[in-house]
Amino acid sequence: MAKQRNFKLLHVIPRATWVYKVQRGTEKPVTGEQKAFTRGEVQDALQKMGYRVIRVQKRLLDFKLKPPSAEIVTFVASAPT
Repeated sequence: MAKQRNFKLLHVIPRATWVYKVQRGTEKPVTGEQKAFTRGEVQDALQKMGYRVIRVQKRLLDFKLKPPSAEIVTFVASAPT
């Protein structure tokens, strides 16, 4: 694609998992996680939804394990034909 569009690819930024804690008004704080490229991207999205951002941290150990082959076989076998 870089050759077709005539540009030089410098680097690729992978998405990371971000753990956040937010609060809306006087409600109890809510925690969750979101995949995004940057911390600012997560903060902006949460603020647009009306939340006050308390904390956004990058997940330290983000394992991407493959599902067990038995589950894949079960999923494929149960698909309608």
